[in-house]
Amino acid sequence: MHLNYHYLKFLCPALETQLIGKSILSCFSHKDREIQFELSSELHLKLLIDPPRTFFSFPEKISRAKQNSKDIFQAIWGSKISVVKVIPNDRSFFLKTESGHLVLFKLHGNRSNCLLFSPSEDLPIEIFIRKFKDDLNLKVSDLKKELDLTFENFEKLDGNASRFIPTLGKIPRDWLKERGYPESDLEKKWMLLEELRDILDTPHYRIIKQGHSYELSLLPHPDEITVKEFGDPIQAANELFYYGVIRSQFEQGKARLVKEQNDQIKRTRSFIEKAKANLETLKSSPPPSQLADVIMANLHQFKNGEARIYDFYTQEERTISIPANQTPQAYAEKLYKKKKTRKLEWEQLEKNIKHKQKSLEASEIILEELQTVKDYRTLKKFIKSKDINPKGKRDVEMLPFKEFTYKGYPIWVGKSAKANDEMLRKYSKKNDYWLHARNVAGSHVVIKWQGMAEPKDDILETAGSLAAHYSKAKSQPLAPVIFTQVKFVRKVKGSPAGSVAVDKETVIMVEPKSPEVLFGKSN
Repeated sequence: MHLNYHYLKFLCPALETQLIGKSILSCFSHKDREIQFELSSELHLKLLIDPPRTFFSFPEKISRAKQNSKDIFQAIWGSKISVVKVIPNDRSFFLKTESGHLVLFKLHGNRSNCLLFSPSEDLPIEIFIRKFKDDLNLKVSDLKKELDLTFENFEKLDGNASRFIPTLGKIPRDWLKERGYPESDLEKKWMLLEELRDILDTPHYRIIKQGHSYELSLLPHPDEITVKEFGDPIQAANELFYYGVIRSQFEQGKARLVKEQNDQIKRTRSFIEKAKANLETLKSSPPPSQLADVIMANLHQFKNGEARIYDFYTQEERTISIPANQTPQAYAEKLYKKKKTRKLEWEQLEKNIKHKQKSLEASEIILEELQTVKDYRTLKKFIKSKDINPKGKRDVEMLPFKEFTYKGYPIWVGKSAKANDEMLRKYSKKNDYWLHARNVAGSHVVIKWQGMAEPKDDILETAGSLAAHYSKAKSQPLAPVIFTQVKFVRKVKGSPAGSVAVDKETVIMVEPKSPEVLFGKSN
């Protein structure tokens, strides 16, 4: 319940005591949603509209930023406050000056606003949030509501609490629901509603915590969610501003960082586990040259790329199939070359594992230290000292590509035609490998390998499978994919988004495969 009618009934008399006869020295804003009133009193007024929530605070001191602030409501500067009044049965109140001007605080959730009225006009002469153009046609009298709070009207409305008292808000409605209001008979509903009204008419205020959100309530709540209790409505507003704006921002920021570190630790551990499994497989599997020896010794037996032959290394018969569009001799030659790169792949995996283990240790230390941070200022210093770059959901969504990792190599897949161009122009290096399904529309794919060994055939084939999957060729059993280095890919002036010219290319045949199939996950 954010400063709704039942709270405003108590706030306005308290403000009246403090503000009547005090002058409004200035009004200004240096944030899109915050307005401040400098007053000739022991307290000032600050309003923050953060849809669907609205927060007030009444600080003893007020400061104005030297830049990016603007004057507003200048017609009331120097005027003395003569009236502070809540509008009956509405989430609004107003200040009236001796000059006859009226400042209306309309606290209507997503459409909250602050409006200025002149003595001679029914319609506002200035509004704070200008995009709410309907407020230019609002009259103060439009907000006043008369409620029939008799049992006869309650009976007529069939006990519908929200229609009977439209200003209840979510917390009071939940209070009724917890006590079985929806399924109760009419008499029991009336008794519960009368009990609720008695509590709401008692000036006792509580700040309660729900998740990372803080609410102001006039109702009793369990100790575990009650943060503070007050008897002063002005103090309650100030504390709600602190908890609802400053503390909540800190807790959400810290929770986001904790989640990001936990996710990073999970990804790193998964990478290390898979890399160690790949390394163990590499160490325990026979070298590719053995299969090449068997093929070369039995060339005469191959028909249509397949043969049933005796493997003199394992001393067993086996069926050997040659990949499409290759001869047994060419495939054997490829296997002999793989033997030469086997040690490099082995060393690269060990290097990747060592690097990721250091990264894991660093993330675990950051997470442990993060748990000790208790306030927003310390959190900002911590982020700076650890050189952490927190990425909220919006930041991730702004990247023009999806990112996957295979054997330590980042593989990027463009999200759209425009994203393909942006990925090439802003994020790719000239020696990165670029892939695209041949002669069909599809995503650009880039393999990053700075500081690593040049990607081998299996890396290229994996990236090619992604390029085929994210293209019009995804339904084909085998699809042609072209690859080259980024330095051979150029944008032709005036060509459509995502369209490029390739000066040098190689074609591979791959099976289109989704990330779930290749990596066991989806992005």
